[in-house]
Amino acid sequence: MEERRKFRVPLKIAVLLAVLALLVAGCGQPAAPASEEMAEEPAEETTSVQGVMDVPREQTLIIGWWGSDEFEESEIYTPFAIGGDYQRGLNVIYEGMAYWNAFRDETVMWQAESFDYNDEYTELTIALRPEVMWSDGTPFTAHDVAYTINHLIEIGGEVRFGNEVKQYTKEAVVVDDHTVVLSLNFPFPRYHDRFFVWKWDSGAFPIMPKHIFEGQDWATFTHYDIEKGWPVTTGPLKVVYSSPQQKMFDRRDGWWAVESGLTDELNMERVMFVVGGTDQTRLIELMTSNQIDITELQGSSIRMAVERNEKVTAHYGRQAPYGYVDWWAQALWLNNEKPPYDNADVRWGISYLIDRQQIADIAYEGLTSPNPMPYPPYPGLEQYTESISDLLAEYDTNEYNPDKAAEHLEAAGYSMNDDGMWADADGNTIKVPLESWFAWNAPAEVLVEQLKRGGIDAELTTPPDAWDRFVSKTHTAFPAGHTGSLKEPYEALNLYTCGKEGGPASNWASNQSLWCNAAFDEIVLEMSQVHPDDTETMKALFRQAMEIWLPELPSVMLFNWKHNMAMNQTYWENWPTVDSKDGEYVNEAPQLLGFHLVLLHLEAAE
Repeated sequence: MEERRKFRVPLKIAVLLAVLALLVAGCGQPAAPASEEMAEEPAEETTSVQGVMDVPREQTLIIGWWGSDEFEESEIYTPFAIGGDYQRGLNVIYEGMAYWNAFRDETVMWQAESFDYNDEYTELTIALRPEVMWSDGTPFTAHDVAYTINHLIEIGGEVRFGNEVKQYTKEAVVVDDHTVVLSLNFPFPRYHDRFFVWKWDSGAFPIMPKHIFEGQDWATFTHYDIEKGWPVTTGPLKVVYSSPQQKMFDRRDGWWAVESGLTDELNMERVMFVVGGTDQTRLIELMTSNQIDITELQGSSIRMAVERNEKVTAHYGRQAPYGYVDWWAQALWLNNEKPPYDNADVRWGISYLIDRQQIADIAYEGLTSPNPMPYPPYPGLEQYTESISDLLAEYDTNEYNPDKAAEHLEAAGYSMNDDGMWADADGNTIKVPLESWFAWNAPAEVLVEQLKRGGIDAELTTPPDAWDRFVSKTHTAFPAGHTGSLKEPYEALNLYTCGKEGGPASNWASNQSLWCNAAFDEIVLEMSQVHPDDTETMKALFRQAMEIWLPELPSVMLFNWKHNMAMNQTYWENWPTVDSKDGEYVNEAPQLLGFHLVLLHLEAAE
């Protein structure tokens, strides 16, 4: 293993904290701990967070969080406790059994050496690496895995992931210290991929240390006490500071992956998550002034950041389309239980009035594109889309065609009134009370204007609880994406099932359309029991499912969601871009489950 290069310069991390504090204070938010005064030039000595070691900027990776103005979960270091969130640090503190890269369809085994099913796909055997150790020196064993799974089965809906694990799993049994067998409630050849292979934010979760969690109430236990060395994880970092404005994770000695020769140690001494807020102007300033190393920007913001600083790059380099396509395929979710959206002709009528390319051009400067499917255009999935090209020609989910919209709306009993609005026999217009959220405001404005011009009584509101209403299914119309499929279409289709007892086609809790079709459910259930590598059988079942889904159009498909991650190469190089040394080794989004691989690949800039 090559000796890690060390850099020692006078710029201390407190200078950065001071800048961030001033920016935060300027936006009316509470400031993070920082020096009282900020010099115009880097000072030789600066104050810092009390009790936390100074680390030079050159040895610190700084993630600018763009999704909120504070870390509400700053003292929760388990994804299971109420309020826990793995997207803002837990994904780099803990580790997965394996990681998967969509760009290369490549799996990197990590805590586990292998997964193996029986012939019926009702048992899954996991072989663990014997070298894995918890950060407190306790061996990581099959007892931890069995305890985590069995306790989730026991407590179910009391915590996140509990209901899902209970739905799929009968029990976990320890064979020996490094082997565990999971008995499943029904055949399911995607179990390990769903729960143990970390990728995007696909529902995988970390295994918990039995010797710490046993006897704790998982719904309230935060696993946070720096003096006790909590959280105890198998990862390369330890928590040294955590507040609503920033989190500091320092590289720890004795990481099992280095000790075993699996990988070199991290090149950075500290990883920080700092609040950047939702204001794009502020995020651009933090990025282009080299105060943060990575953040997410949208539309013109990513272009502006690249133009202002030659060290700023994106997944596709310093040119359009900049960011990669996320798996969060965007749709207009109309509540299928609320009239008139329970009528497929109304849903199709609305769909034909939407010009997706115009939304992309105006709201995103053309940096995204229409998407006809409820999943992203990744290589493994494109073959399925191509297999139903004839169906998509008949049911073009991206077509803008006011004439076809009129045909469907008239079939639903509507006609154009004197005000140019579609209305029923009693004069009631088709109301679309679109509720938006901050990441969707710009495209929502274009969408509402298009619907108005098409004769739909649309109105845009941005209530603070819009997302909560969507998740709780009290919405009427809401624009958003959904997770699901990455390699094959089963997971995405399962999000539209109504809830069949005794099988994996029971995802009503995630069905935001509230559409229900028993025949569709039966097909999806059959798909769940076919190994994803059996593409011919899967394609045949996929066609049958889409022959039902497309005419019904449960959600109105819109466009691809882009992850425009701006990455600054002033301090760190070898980001997972198309033109980097190691190429697209994973998606770079720091809130997702593959960011561990980014930490392993990053190198200090020359």
